[in-house]
Amino acid sequence: MMNDAEPVPGRVALHSRQISFQSFARPDGLWDVEGSLRDVKEVRIERPSLPPLMPGDTVHDMHVRVTVDDDLRIVAIAARLAAAPFDECQMTRDAVQRLVGRQLGRGWHGALQEVMGGVQGCTHLRELLQALATAAIQGISVYRDQRRRDSAPWGDITVVPHFVGGCMSWRQDGPVVRRLLPQFAAPSISTPPESTEE
Repeated sequence: MMNDAEPVPGRVALHSRQISFQSFARPDGLWDVEGSLRDVKEVRIERPSLPPLMPGDTVHDMHVRVTVDDDLRIVAIAARLAAAPFDECQMTRDAVQRLVGRQLGRGWHGALQEVMGGVQGCTHLRELLQALATAAIQGISVYRDQRRRDSAPWGDITVVPHFVGGCMSWRQDGPVVRRLLPQFAAPSISTPPESTEE
């Protein structure tokens, strides 16, 4: 577990994984979310019947581009495996096409398991796509909702935003919702109900 203390001296780096995402507004009204995953070995790794992996060797270098509409429904998807352990890994690029028509958000993990789970796909590409949904919500939904709020102040919003109730800070009985979106605030558990007696 990580804490504020300095790391133990003498540690040896074994493996590095970098995951990044970027969201784009397209001129045709659709949205692109691009993601990449890169695994690099930091030490020599022996592999049966294969050349060893040397420090700095890239094991996985995967890229996806998912195009979605305003409802975060996938209208197009592309995957590229610039580096993978085996040539056979390239076949997983076709599996992602079965995600067209699926929606990012609730049920996304199940859709990934159904379409790319187990031997139907690649574990690492599936992990990248799993995290891509959150990146899409952070990039697209927040930007889209901001544009809507520009025409309506937060106090005038009548539909509960998707993020309310989604985490500890945005819980309906918490101080953030009471302060920023009081129309959706629930009574705090620690606050006694107001008396209706006169």
